[in-house]
Amino acid sequence: MNKIYTKKLILISFSLFVLIVFMSNSAGRGSLVGQALTGAPGDSNRTCASSGCHSSGAFSPSVNLDVFDPDGNEVTSFIPGETYDITLRVDAMDDPDAYGFQMVALLDDETAATDWSEVGDNIQVVQLGERNYLEHDSPSASNEFKTKWTAPVEGSGNVTFYYSANAVNGNGSASGDGGVNSQFRLFETTTSTENVKDLIVTVYPNPTSDFITITDLNSEINYTIVDPKGQKVSASKSFGETTIDLRDFNTGLYFLTIQKDDMLITKRIFKK
Repeated sequence: MNKIYTKKLILISFSLFVLIVFMSNSAGRGSLVGQALTGAPGDSNRTCASSGCHSSGAFSPSVNLDVFDPDGNEVTSFIPGETYDITLRVDAMDDPDAYGFQMVALLDDETAATDWSEVGDNIQVVQLGERNYLEHDSPSASNEFKTKWTAPVEGSGNVTFYYSANAVNGNGSASGDGGVNSQFRLFETTTSTENVKDLIVTVYPNPTSDFITITDLNSEINYTIVDPKGQKVSASKSFGETTIDLRDFNTGLYFLTIQKDDMLITKRIFKK
């Protein structure tokens, strides 16, 4: 075998390898390559943004996870055994050609809490080890991925969703794409859905650059503010109309949970 033929053979083999990798990425790294890229514990901190697959920084993508109870209320806590609607949305600049993602839900002990159902047409379930991951089944023209998720049994503890997403230019390679990863934490509660509806309050102004006020309260309440990753940034007790100082908060989205006796409600608040 001459040297020229050998070089051509090596070049062809390498090209086929690259093509297979990129084709695999387009259908989801979990399903065709067997890689978990959510950044969750056990994923070796790999993500679509850091593994080299979509890390060029294009499109400035952001990713957000919304969880809704059966009545359509957005929540930051779950009732054991209840089924919730999950929407993962990827926002990006400069009109990318398509979107993709991968997500897993874990308890605090790092075991899976992945009871998925009614996954969207652009989603597939992939088992990697003892965990069921959700990911795109092909480059998605839609930037939203919807599924239902059933919370674990009582006493399981809190759940964290780990997810990584990308916005791509559709050129057949990972060049010129952008990736992002994040996480969202849900807290276990035993408060019934009926009691959640009974607590009605007003929170204003929203968005705000400095203070928010909670009205329509005539007894003592507990309130907690968490960021989208589930990290508590403020908590206190109060009585009657309450004003909360947000001047030292970073700009962005927060979740305000108000509890009165066995009643609970969560509001989204935006700090400008």
